[in-house]
Amino acid sequence: MPFVGTGSNAKDIDLLRQALGEETLSFYGRSFGSHVGTVYAAQFPRRVRAMVLDGAYDPRRYADVPYAYDGPQFVALDAAVGRFLDWCAQNATTCGFGEGRPRQAFEQLKRALDADPVITASGRPATGYTLAYRLMFNINAGQEIWP
Repeated sequence: MPFVGTGSNAKDIDLLRQALGEETLSFYGRSFGSHVGTVYAAQFPRRVRAMVLDGAYDPRRYADVPYAYDGPQFVALDAAVGRFLDWCAQNATTCGFGEGRPRQAFEQLKRALDADPVITASGRPATGYTLAYRLMFNINAGQEIWP
């Protein structure tokens, strides 16, 4: 457990930088990756060549209360899934999922994947969590991609 956490992630990234023989690194951090990048830059400021932080976390606020900090994002993502499933119910032919009952079909599919994960092309198992995670971030691109 002493090696679990963002500080350890930053040290691992620096070990990778060293293993590649690089003096500095360029880093792109998106969402939580922006927090990892911030921690890395704080620990190894002279090892950063360039850094892009997209959706940056406030490192002090996040470190103090991570679940409260992420709470509004969880609510927004859950609402987005709800809007997608409502749209799917109202546009059953266009959506093509759940035969007019997408919310029930989604819950059933999540349970089925948890009980019997599907192996993806990368060789990794896809569970109900995988389905929910991918849906949340894919529908975030906007309603024009929902069909």
